[in-house]
Amino acid sequence: DDTVTVLGGWSAAGELVEVGGRWPLDPHGLEVTISRTGRPARIDDLSEVPGRTAAVARDELGIGSSVGCPIVVERRVWGALFVHSTRAAPLPAASRHWSG
Repeated sequence: DDTVTVLGGWSAAGELVEVGGRWPLDPHGLEVTISRTGRPARIDDLSEVPGRTAAVARDELGIGSSVGCPIVVERRVWGALFVHSTRAAPLPAASRHWSG
């Protein structure tokens, strides 16, 4: 239905993470890339990404980089797991090699 539903969240800083919220798919977001390719994806510098989702992540949550990995059920992408970083440096390159 062209939306993303947040099923869970955790923050190392202990901040509240919205759970159950629905977001419209953003054509520039990792969720679209993962859904279309079925492969892990990453954004090393969120400041260069247009769109509402990137703006909220960057401006309201302080996220600088993200990686995501698909959750595959019966050979179909069911969802994704994301890790975001508020540090100035991108997440480690090895983080794109998740597998299950």
